[in-house]
Amino acid sequence: MGWPKLFPSMSALAFILSPMVVLTSVNAVRAQINFNAPAGDIGRPASSVGGGTRAGGACTTGGQLQALMPLPNNIGRSTSPTPNLFWYVPQTVAKTAELVLVDEEKNELYAAELALPGKPGIVKVTIPESAKLEVGQEYEWQLALVCDPGDRASDKFVVGKVAIVDKTPQLETALAAASTPVETAAAYAQAGIWQETVSSLAGVSAQYPQQWQQLVQSALRSALKVDEMQQPQQAEAISAIETISTSPVLEPQVEPYDSGN
Repeated sequence: MGWPKLFPSMSALAFILSPMVVLTSVNAVRAQINFNAPAGDIGRPASSVGGGTRAGGACTTGGQLQALMPLPNNIGRSTSPTPNLFWYVPQTVAKTAELVLVDEEKNELYAAELALPGKPGIVKVTIPESAKLEVGQEYEWQLALVCDPGDRASDKFVVGKVAIVDKTPQLETALAAASTPVETAAAYAQAGIWQETVSSLAGVSAQYPQQWQQLVQSALRSALKVDEMQQPQQAEAISAIETISTSPVLEPQVEPYDSGN
């Protein structure tokens, strides 16, 4: 089909002296994962198409389709030829979504239909080996909610890019020293590798809820430029981000299809 057309109480002293409180405080500091966005990715356009809605209509409720990315342009890096991509899909009347991945010449490398789970959540999709992504190359993706199969002009969609890069010696050293998913995520974050940063915690978000929620909230605050907003938009955005950060990570059924190209 080709590239879509647009795609209890205790005293204060007891609290201060409690070893558990001290330990928790130290761990909370260590749990901070600070993503170091590569300078070359900041400010670049993700696509000449852009994201949004092709036409009016109430396709989603209680939120917006949102890429789980730390930059407004939805550009991220991965050290894997089979990167994981993540989006928040709110409650929607759409039963399916369409994912398309193209190279820099707009050649379609991968296209698939996603069976949406019927509830809000962070949707994860792994790009398969068959897409043959290569180090040093950048690829553009588009995710579209098929709001009305008979009228694709009503789709809601979001676009972005993923660049495949090599691990640096510094990253290799940091990963070798990591002993927990949080430390692994922190190593990738320091190196500016977003897809593996989020992937390192997505599968264990129930075990590390504080770290996962902090990561998601920090990324989306940055991507949406929340600190630059005025009230009441800022409060609304923060509330929406908190909702996203506590949403389940879902892996929908994915059916690749041949576009005929």
